[in-house]
Amino acid sequence: MKKMNQKGGFTLIELLVVIAIIGILSSVVLVSLNSARNKGKDTRITATVSQLRTQFESDSNGVDYKNSFYVSGAGVAYITSTGNPGAVALLLADAVANTTISGTVGSSTITGTNTVTGTSVAQSSIVVVVSGTATGANTWSPSPTAYAIWGKLSTGNYFCIDSTGNTKNGTAAVPATTAADSFCH
Repeated sequence: MKKMNQKGGFTLIELLVVIAIIGILSSVVLVSLNSARNKGKDTRITATVSQLRTQFESDSNGVDYKNSFYVSGAGVAYITSTGNPGAVALLLADAVANTTISGTVGSSTITGTNTVTGTSVAQSSIVVVVSGTATGANTWSPSPTAYAIWGKLSTGNYFCIDSTGNTKNGTAAVPATTAADSFCH
């Protein structure tokens, strides 16, 4: 009998099966990687909210929190710090850079008149709700005695810390008014 001279190699079907398996495995890995990225960004937002609370408490004079905000006019209060404005600016820039919500461009403040300063709440990665009312250049009536910092997570929900130390993770409430949202709920 003659022996058939066989070449070592793979058939087209075998190659296609291997390519299909590699494609399926890589798609599973990419989905997992994207989920891990979102969790990492959510952790970063949570840390930023915590750091802002620390800065606000450092700025507190024991009576109110007006040193944590710059008031340029009636109803216009920006998140800042008289003690360390550069650090607050970096924290807010970091929050925007690490948000997972597309179209999120900044931070906003809601004052006692329910006026939103800065970007709209829907487009904010960080929202600070202040109990006081900004009445004019660097003036408050009444002064802000409570605040809540809301950080938008990848789920669209919020992580919140308020001036009493309460925290809430994953709240679906969207901050809108000072009466309801200057504390976490």
